Amino acid sequence: MDAVTKLEKLNENFLTCCICSEVYKDPCTLSCGHTFCKGCLKKYLRNIDDPLQGCIPCPYCRQATRVSHPDGPVEEWVKPIKPSFLIQGLLDMFAPGDRNTQDVSEHMCVSCTLLGEKRDVVEFCCRDCNKAVCLSCCTLHHRTCESVMPIQTVLPEVKSVLMENKDRISKQLDDTRSTVLHHQSRILEISQKKLSLELQIRIVSQRATDLIKQKETQLLNQLNETIEKQSADLKGQVKSGKIDIQMYQQYVEYITQVMKSESETEMLDIYQMCQSGAIKEATERNVHLEDDTVEEDFIFIDEFNERAFHTDVRLGRLERPLFDVTSAPVLSESIDVRLDSDKVAPDAADVVVVFVDDVEALVVTDWSNKCLKSLYTLQSRPHQSKLTLKSNPFTVTKLRENQVAVSFWSYNAIVIAQVTPDLLLMSTIKTKKKYRCLTSLSPSTLAAGCMDPSSVDVLDMAGVVLRTFSGHNTGKNLIREPWFLSTTNKGNILVSDGGSGSVFCVTLEGEVVFTYTPTGGRELKRPRGITTTSTGHILVADYWTERLVLLTKTGEFIKDLLMSKDGAESLCGVFLHGTRLFVTESSQRVKVFEFKRTQSVCRFPILTLT
Repeated sequence: MDAVTKLEKLNENFLTCCICSEVYKDPCTLSCGHTFCKGCLKKYLRNIDDPLQGCIPCPYCRQATRVSHPDGPVEEWVKPIKPSFLIQGLLDMFAPGDRNTQDVSEHMCVSCTLLGEKRDVVEFCCRDCNKAVCLSCCTLHHRTCESVMPIQTVLPEVKSVLMENKDRISKQLDDTRSTVLHHQSRILEISQKKLSLELQIRIVSQRATDLIKQKETQLLNQLNETIEKQSADLKGQVKSGKIDIQMYQQYVEYITQVMKSESETEMLDIYQMCQSGAIKEATERNVHLEDDTVEEDFIFIDEFNERAFHTDVRLGRLERPLFDVTSAPVLSESIDVRLDSDKVAPDAADVVVVFVDDVEALVVTDWSNKCLKSLYTLQSRPHQSKLTLKSNPFTVTKLRENQVAVSFWSYNAIVIAQVTPDLLLMSTIKTKKKYRCLTSLSPSTLAAGCMDPSSVDVLDMAGVVLRTFSGHNTGKNLIREPWFLSTTNKGNILVSDGGSGSVFCVTLEGEVVFTYTPTGGRELKRPRGITTTSTGHILVADYWTERLVLLTKTGEFIKDLLMSKDGAESLCGVFLHGTRLFVTESSQRVKVFEFKRTQSVCRFPILTLT
């Protein structure tokens, strides 16, 4: 029995209304279990002669079904009645025109169904209309189409496209799973970090609590000592008084007994003792002891200042990681910037890191191949982009998060490129001077260093010089050969000057903030790349001595961060991103150093109480 025959039997036996003999339309099932079209049931109720009495008699078995609102119109009785779960499920799956009634081996023509015709098996494919049709539809409706062919001939292509899309989606599935696993791992790390920080907070809180408890114990001990001392004096008086009381009681009892006995001899003896003063001396020797004690009173003075406690007492704080001068950079990665299209070995002069849509792009100037390069990873695959330039590029600086400016070794222009993370040429700014180095002062202004004549100029984005700094207006022997520039947190300009072996800091008004010109063992032979940290410290690379020097924000030497033994060789451009330091070495590699902290960033000071 084929699929169509089975469907017809199913419709006839289970999905056909016994009133209209058609497949159910808007079915409703009565309490007896029989199902009818709602329209057929309404007509049946209108034509019935017997009184309904708030119930619907089944047209098939006459069993009554109570309605929810018998006072309403009869036509409304049927409206809230729903079909049974089984009938509705059969209709959803096997009603005429539903695609689930097709046998796996025979796919019926959809066009026939849309036209209200009997459906035939699909045999052809119209490429012009992109439809699978039967022979009848092909003859009637696709006779003018040029690309009608048997469906078997297009199946290989269809399967190929499906397989290609399956592979693509599977790759996206794998990438998404990998990303989700990575995020789950990060969530776990964050949770563990949270537990660690909670422990630290609880420890310092316990230390504060212990210190308060210690103060409490000290006050209680002081109170106990004071009260004990005062009580000890009184206890001595009480003990002495009790002895006197006992003695007084004995004298009183003795005199009373003698007087009761009426003994002249005993009374005469006591009389003589009284007359001689012996009894008086014995009974009055400690009468005035209570006057020897000084009565003292103590009160507690509350010195707790709740407002000061909230403002002055600090348990600690949470903050984002900042540059730590005690940290040490460790070589973590060496990135090869050579591309297959390079004609000669690369010479990476400078580097910046740009984030675009959560994609980290390493942007490098290649002096030898006269190009700007972008290297990034997307969906776990490495990608490269190359922007060919007219001359040898030297330094690169970030204008905005996705824009960079490029200077040249010997070319009267500055190039603005967009990072998408692929590289796109946005504009070329023609300049009167040949600027070798750049730094961004704002999205609309640049500071540019020139060798001939030696100067640092402030430019707008049209290349117009707004201000010029040179040895004539900034001081003697200042600005001879500006190789690299950087901008401080306060907006001042840092100049790495190779001609004088110095680092200068100049304000936008031309005032010299500081000059760093070391001598002896710390002498800068060929200072190159320069940058600042989040804390304002200065990093300057020395090409010949192969050192990376750390200075304070005021230009004072702190230490050598990197030396040749640490993997620093012929340092040129430097760029600091978070805890990672990117260094170019005039070769085909960019080295990445990771700063490893030796001290904890989150500090929790001891609670101070006085």
